[in-house]
Amino acid sequence: KMPDVSSDNISEGSLEILRFLSFVKPYFNPSNIGTWTFPLGAFLHYLSYELCHRVGNTAGLKTLKNDHPNIAHQLLKDEPYLQCMDLPGTEIVAFLDSLLPLAQQALYSKNGNVSHAGETSLLYLTQIDPARASSPLIDFSLRALDVSSVNLSHQAPAALSALSRLLQPGLRRDPSIILSRLPEILRLTLAGIDSNDQSKTLRTLIFYRNLVMWVPVGGSANLPNVYESKKALDRGGADGTMHVSDNLNEVRYSITDSPIYKRAFESLPESSVFFQASITTNLDGPDVDADTSMREAMLTMSDWSLAFLDRVYEILRAAGEQEKVGKGHSGVASRHTSVDVAQAKNFSRIMKETLCYFFSSMDDETFVSALRSVTKFLEEETLPHAAKDASLLCQAVASTRFDLSGNGDCVTDKNPGFDALMSVLAEDLEHRSNKSAIYRLRCLAGAVRFAGRAVIKHREKIISAVEYALSKPGDKHLFKTGCKLLRHSLSSQCEIYPISQCSHPMRSIVGEGLRIEGMGKSAQLHGGALIHWHVPSSEQIDFTAQLLNKFSLQRLKEMGDPLSSIVQWRRCLRVLRYSLRGCSGLLLDDAPEATMSEATEISTHEKATASLILEASTETKSTLNGLRRKLSRIMVDIMSLIANDTSYSDQKSDEM
Repeated sequence: KMPDVSSDNISEGSLEILRFLSFVKPYFNPSNIGTWTFPLGAFLHYLSYELCHRVGNTAGLKTLKNDHPNIAHQLLKDEPYLQCMDLPGTEIVAFLDSLLPLAQQALYSKNGNVSHAGETSLLYLTQIDPARASSPLIDFSLRALDVSSVNLSHQAPAALSALSRLLQPGLRRDPSIILSRLPEILRLTLAGIDSNDQSKTLRTLIFYRNLVMWVPVGGSANLPNVYESKKALDRGGADGTMHVSDNLNEVRYSITDSPIYKRAFESLPESSVFFQASITTNLDGPDVDADTSMREAMLTMSDWSLAFLDRVYEILRAAGEQEKVGKGHSGVASRHTSVDVAQAKNFSRIMKETLCYFFSSMDDETFVSALRSVTKFLEEETLPHAAKDASLLCQAVASTRFDLSGNGDCVTDKNPGFDALMSVLAEDLEHRSNKSAIYRLRCLAGAVRFAGRAVIKHREKIISAVEYALSKPGDKHLFKTGCKLLRHSLSSQCEIYPISQCSHPMRSIVGEGLRIEGMGKSAQLHGGALIHWHVPSSEQIDFTAQLLNKFSLQRLKEMGDPLSSIVQWRRCLRVLRYSLRGCSGLLLDDAPEATMSEATEISTHEKATASLILEASTETKSTLNGLRRKLSRIMVDIMSLIANDTSYSDQKSDEM
C-alpha cells in the first residue's frame, strides 16, 4: 500500500521507490528472518543516508547561491546535475513516512547488523526534520522501557540505542524536545544498568555518555536562544577549514518549514508514525518556559547523579573474575573465549568514558556530593574482582576536577577529588589483608594516572605505598600491583597529557568574542574553548627521578650481586619494565645540554624534554643524564647473558 500522501507532486522515479518500500515492508518484520534480511537492512541504511545527504547538499547549495553566487554559478556549470537536486517537500514527507516505520522494525531485528542499520537509519532520517521526527520516536522508545510494557521488555536494548541516536538531533533543533522528557527518560533508563544483563547495561552507559556530553549535570545553565539568532550555531574563523556561511542551519531547517512541506505533513493520516505521540515542540518561536525547563532539567540531573552512582556500585559488587588472555594459550583466554575478553575490555572502556564525562560535566556542588558517595563506597567495601573497574571510577574522580586559572594557564596542584581519595586508599596498608591492599593499591593507581601536580603533596604516601607493595615478593599479585602504581605515578608526573576541565560547553562565559554554545552543537577550538594540558614542572621531574632512583636503578645494581638468583632477576626486570613504560618519554641518549646544542635536526619532543630536565635539580640531572643509552646497553648485556644460558656467577667460576 502506498503512503497516504498526494502523488501529484511526486516524480515517477520516487513513486517507484515508494512502491518498492511498500512491497518489502513485511520482510522488515523482526520475526521474518531469511537470506533477504541483511540485504534489506543494508538497503535501508544507504537509502536513508542518501536521502539525508541530498537534503543537506540542497541546503548547502542554497547557502552558496545566497552568499557566493559566482562560485555557485561556476559549480553548477561544472556539475549541472546539481540543478535538479532539490526534492519537493511532498516527496521528503512521503519518504520519511515510508522509511521511519521500516527503520523502527529493523531496530528490533534479531540480526545485529540489521539492528545497527536501523539505528543509523533513524539518525539520518531524524536529521532531516528533527523537530517533527524526534518526539514520536523518543516516545516510542520510552514506551518500550516502561515496566508496565511487559510484552516489550525484550525491546529495551534496542530502545536505548535509539535514544542515544535521537538525543543530539533533538537538542540541536529544539532543546525542549529532550528537556521536557528528561525526568521520564532518566527514570526509565536507570533500570537499564543491570548486573544480570551486560548488553542492556552497555547500551545504557552509552546513552548516558552521550547525554552528559550535551547536558550538564546539576548547577545552572541558561538555555541558548537558537531562534532569535540561528547564526549562533555557526562560528567564523579558520581552523584549517574555509568558513562559507553563517546561516547553513537556518537554510537547512527552512526546507521543512516551507508551505508545501507543511501541507504534505498535515495531510498524513493518523496511522502515520508522526502521530504516535503528541508533538509538543514550538516550531514558530522559543518557549516562554524554556529557562524554567532548563533549570528543572539541571535539578533532575543532579538528583539522578547519585542514583546513577548507586547503580555503578551494584555493577562493581556483582563483578566476577576479570577475563584476560593468558600466557601460553595462543592468545586465547585461559577460562573463557577471546570474545569474552574483548567484551570485558569494551565494557571497561565504555565505563571509563561514561564516568569521565559524568564527573567533568558536574557543577561544584554536585561534585562534592558525588565525591562523598565515592569515598564512602571505597572506604566501606573491598571488591577484589572489581579492582579494574573501581580504578576507572577513581581515575574519573581524580582526573576531571582541577583548579584552572583565568589566563589560560593550568594550575593542577589543587585537585579535591585526588586529595579525598588519597585519605582513603593510602592509609594503613600494612594493617590490611593482601586482597584488601591489592584492591586499594589498584584504585590508587587509577587515581594517580592523570592527577597532575596534585600528586606532589602526597609524594611520601605514594612512595610508602609502592615500597610496601614491592617489599612483598611472596605475593606476586601484590608485587605486580605495586609495579603498576609505580608506572602510573611516573607517567602522571613526567608526561604531557590533556586534562579534563571542570566546565561544560553549556556553561561557557558570554563576553566579547565568546558566546553560549548551542545545545547539540559539537565543541570547536575557538576563542575560550581551549584545551588545557598538563606540563610537568621541575618539582615533578625531581619526584620522577626520585622514584627511578629508589625503585628501579637501585634494583639494577642489585642484579650485579653474584649471589642474586634468577627469581630476583625476574623481579628486578619486572620493576624496570614497568618503570620504562611510565617514564620512557623522559629518557635521553645524551646530556640535556648536548641535546639542546645539537646542530642536527632532532625531535621537538626531545628538545622539550631536555628543557624540562635543565630546570630540575643537579641530582636529577645526574640521574637522568644519558639514562636511555645506559639502560639500552644494560639490556643488551642481559639479553646476551640469557642467550648464553649463563649468569654472572657462572662466568666468574669458569674464569677462576
